Amino acid sequence: MAEHQYRWDAFSAGVVLLGSVLTAATAYHHVVREPAAVGQVIAPTAAFLLDGGLAVVVAAAGIGMARSNRGREHNRTVAAFGAGTGIAFLAAVALTIGIRTAEGRTVPEPVFVLFTSLGAGFLTGALAGEYRARSRSYARSAARKRDSLAFVNGMLRHDVRNDAAIIAGYAEDLDGGEAAT
Repeated sequence: MAEHQYRWDAFSAGVVLLGSVLTAATAYHHVVREPAAVGQVIAPTAAFLLDGGLAVVVAAAGIGMARSNRGREHNRTVAAFGAGTGIAFLAAVALTIGIRTAEGRTVPEPVFVLFTSLGAGFLTGALAGEYRARSRSYARSAARKRDSLAFVNGMLRHDVRNDAAIIAGYAEDLDGGEAAT
């Protein structure tokens, strides 16, 4: 079995750190604090399975980034899209909770919703970032291939024109200038 080399950079390490911190925070909230507050274990455990599971997948995504050979720029794109979308989801939900609170309404479990929105938002953005990074890589590869083909095309056209000129010259010599036409 071949061992994978890990290529850690700030982006893959940051994603693992985010996933680990989010996992620890959700575990503390749902496993330590909530059962005592609500008097049961089943609902907090289910909540932990949802947002803690998302957090574990975030950490796994960071490990996958470190195991891949796609490079620092690729990891930067994935991490940036993930962080941006995660923050956007979190901000939208936090703003909604803030508005409901300002209206005098109660939001029954805001922490659970915030954890879930951050994890789901990060993973959604990371997936979009992965597609963006791959499409940029494919575009660069296609441009290199296009340039190579253009070079070969130019060389072939040059060689064909030279060979045609030589053939025309020989034909003039053989027929006294009439065969060249």
